Order: sequence, then C-alpha cells, then structure tokens
Amino acid sequence: MPSVPPPSLARTTIGFAWGPDQYDFGHGFSSDGSQSAIVRKLVLISVRGNLGLLAASAEWLTFRLTGPDDPASAALVATLWAGATDPRQADPTFAGQKTDPIKGPILEYARTVRSCYRTALAFDGAFFSHAESALRLVDYVMPNGAYRTWRRDRYGSLAALTSSHAMRAVRASLGETGVERRLTAGDVDALWGPALPREAYEPI
Repeated sequence: MPSVPPPSLARTTIGFAWGPDQYDFGHGFSSDGSQSAIVRKLVLISVRGNLGLLAASAEWLTFRLTGPDDPASAALVATLWAGATDPRQADPTFAGQKTDPIKGPILEYARTVRSCYRTALAFDGAFFSHAESALRLVDYVMPNGAYRTWRRDRYGSLAALTSSHAMRAVRASLGETGVERRLTAGDVDALWGPALPREAYEPI
C-alpha cells in the first residue's frame, strides 16, 4: 500500500508543546450556527469520504511521531482504514500516556476518531466537529505545511467524488424523519456513501 506522508517526516525532531492543554483542537459549530472553515469543507464530503480522510491523516500523524515501522501505530492505521469502510466493525485504540509528546497525540487522535464513529452511526452533525478536531491535531504536530497542503487538495477531490452522499444532501432528500427511518431500517450503508479506493487519498 503506497504511503501518503513523505518518509522524511519519520522521527523528525519534536518541536511542539504537548500537555493537558493541547487536547481540544476543534472549533466546529459556533453558538450562532456558523461553521469553521474546515467544517465547511468537510460537510461537502460523504461520511465514508471523511473517515478515509481521517485514516490517511493518521498515516501522517504516525509517520511524524513513531515512524512507519512501529507495530502499534501500524495497527491503528490499519484499523482506521477498516473503519473508513465500516466504523461499526472498528475500534481504534492506542496505548500510552496522554501527556507523552509522542504517544499522547496518537492516543488522543484515536479517541477523537472513536467519537466520529459514534456520531456517524447517529448521522449527527457533531461528526464534523470531531473530525475537525482530529485534523487540527495532526496539523499541530507537523513540522511544516506539507500535511495542510495535502489535506486542502483532498477536500475538493473527495467532494467531487462523494457530494451526492454528503450528510446534508442525504438529509435534504430524505427529511429528518426519513433519515431516522433509514437508520432504524439498517440502510446506513447507503447514507454513508460508497467506500473509496485507497488511491483516492493519494496526491494527484
């Protein structure tokens, strides 16, 4: 499987602060109902497209902090790619102390993606706020702008592939009660949109 992050990220010098105050990275929806710049991009992408973006971003995060050969990080990334197809069958976990500058960000990332999985099952708009929080965390630990550039390029390509399955498009077509009925009928696969091939997340 080809890697998204440049190998030069592996084991680069840590140059960011990490501690109890670095755990909340998202802004999501403000009290007046407006959305952050990142959420405005994410809402145009299907649930599965967003989950794949989170899996690919986990590759950047783990390359940056533990390198490409760490078994625990590799297991987490594999779990997240499985979760991009069916989050009901994935339980992303990672062992470590929250305050550890190497394992702490990865642990927090796994916790945040688990929140995405829960809100995806409910087809809840909070899904995008949790996803934003995870993406901002990855950006925070990066030594340069390469990840941010990669992610910005993916927004447009993923939206082009999945916009008909974006959450707001599905809600508009079914109505609120229709979404609830489809969920209870077990048709959540159709609501999440198609699973995208791994290559959809590669730089073009």
